[in-house]
Amino acid sequence: MFEFRNTTWYTDEVFALLEEYKSAFCIYELAGHITPIKVTTDFVYVRLHGPGDKYQGSYDEKKLTTWADQCKQWKKKGLDVFIYFDNDQYGYAAHNALTLKKMLKA
Repeated sequence: MFEFRNTTWYTDEVFALLEEYKSAFCIYELAGHITPIKVTTDFVYVRLHGPGDKYQGSYDEKKLTTWADQCKQWKKKGLDVFIYFDNDQYGYAAHNALTLKKMLKA
């Protein structure tokens, strides 16, 4: 799994290499930046570092619904999906994870 923190890595050549070697491209949101929504192997790994500054803030219901809908689409394609919340300020990560889990069961 690769989490590129520089946008120069978002190229067709890099994505092709990840696919060739069955390595996951980490989709993430960090301080207002979101990576391309690109799947390069048979599972999806998403890191949500917070909607505000780095590792801060709580995701609202609208944003979590968007991620839930995306997860459902990936699951329909037979992909395993892993989402890691890293917005640990005030325990938001745990709250957001539980909310998303409920949305996925609905």
